[in-house]
Amino acid sequence: MIEKTVSLSELESLASDFVRTLKQGDVVYMMGDLGAGKTTFVRAAIQSLLGYDEAVPSPTFTLVQTYDSTPLIWHYDLYRINDPEEVLELGLDEAFNQGITFIEWPQNMGNVYTPKHYRVSLETTANTERRSITITAP
Repeated sequence: MIEKTVSLSELESLASDFVRTLKQGDVVYMMGDLGAGKTTFVRAAIQSLLGYDEAVPSPTFTLVQTYDSTPLIWHYDLYRINDPEEVLELGLDEAFNQGITFIEWPQNMGNVYTPKHYRVSLETTANTERRSITITAP
């Protein structure tokens, strides 16, 4: 387990280091309130996996973005999911088997899917330029 308070640039560096430990089939739950840094973390992780500065938008409206790499990278944002059953049509089974999967707002899945997963929890601090982060392994 990793627990620390980091600046936004340190958060990106931590994401780049963390993602190097991932392999096909790994799932990462991104936990935290709006503005806590979930997408910032995922963006840095994906860019590190790809090895170049790819645009990594938040999939808040599209619900999922995929990135062509080996293994494939899947980035879900389930903020707009109102009923856990809605996730059945998002290709999560395929993502879990074929790639590395990042899921923002995983609590919106309810108990529809319960894969073993890493948990990255982010919280804002009194200093708006810093975040408290906890990473736990499956």
